[in-house]
Amino acid sequence: MGNVHTLDLGGALARVLLCVFVVFSAYNVSGYSYFHWVTSDRLQPPAEHVLQIAVAGALGFAFYTIGDITRRSLQKAGVPLVSTMFAAFAWYLVEAEWVELRTFEDLITAIQLTVVAILTFGVCFSFLHYRLGGVKQVEETGGY
Repeated sequence: MGNVHTLDLGGALARVLLCVFVVFSAYNVSGYSYFHWVTSDRLQPPAEHVLQIAVAGALGFAFYTIGDITRRSLQKAGVPLVSTMFAAFAWYLVEAEWVELRTFEDLITAIQLTVVAILTFGVCFSFLHYRLGGVKQVEETGGY
């Protein structure tokens, strides 16, 4: 009874929020992102540079982990298929005028939301892939 895992609404929402946080904390058009923090013109104390390096490592690790989970769960054929599906859906939303892209910043945000959708689908599918098929994504060992 202690090892039962389900993907409920809370679990899916946590995966969505994780992907949104990682993508939009790296860069967003509001001006409050890691990119804007590093490229600001103000004089920064040396301790802040150490913090910037630590945050870069954390963001890099998060991107790598989420991307690797997505790649492993969707496999070679699934990643381009899902990416094409979400890109076509985003294009449809723009063509049907449900979403208006008036500025370049709107386009960047739309692209970021599409990336969030792809990564979220991959992370959620990893759980479903394991529960439905018994296939668990694990790292390969070096022949031990």
